[in-house]
Amino acid sequence: MAPKQQERLIQNIVGSLSQARTDIQMRQLCHFFRADVNSGRRVAQGLGIALIHP
Repeated sequence: MAPKQQERLIQNIVGSLSQARTDIQMRQLCHFFRADVNSGRRVAQGLGIALIHP
């Protein structure tokens, strides 16, 4: 995907997940991180979920 398409996709995902319960957001984030770490980070950031690095 082109960068603009990727950004639009992330924005759409964040918009949809922002209405979901926290447990569902976390479950979906796990799926995004497994598929693509960068996308997972961007979705988490969009949702305001802090990631902790050991």
